[in-house]
Amino acid sequence: EFWKALCSYLKIEAKLSTPYHPETDGQTERLNAVMEQYLRTMVNYLQDDWESWLHLAEFAGNNVASETTGMSPFFANYGYDPLWHFDFSQTPAEGSKAATAKELAEKFKEITDHLRAEMLRAQHRQQEQADKHRTPAPAQVGDYV
Repeated sequence: EFWKALCSYLKIEAKLSTPYHPETDGQTERLNAVMEQYLRTMVNYLQDDWESWLHLAEFAGNNVASETTGMSPFFANYGYDPLWHFDFSQTPAEGSKAATAKELAEKFKEITDHLRAEMLRAQHRQQEQADKHRTPAPAQVGDYV
């Protein structure tokens, strides 16, 4: 009853889907495809370490601006983008915990940069594929549309 009332107040039309069948929910299917794409670029050849990359794939995916909305899912949810600044100018002592942390931070940056680039490349490929099947609108300047 709570969810019905909330949906009513927010003018949301609830659409039910079948449990354990994400194909009935296109948004979930799309998100799963993006996560698969991210993970495919990161996992080892045995594909047995994907769960160790999942948190970075999720973070990267939530911080890529959508073509449709112009904002990232993180921004849409919280109203701001996460602070994403790296300072690698400090040189910690070799073998210290700070050195290990720096190595990990550098690896995170490398991975998220890679995932962002892969996402943009995939979006470009999808755009090219979609454009193959489109014909330009025959509208001219001054036409009523």
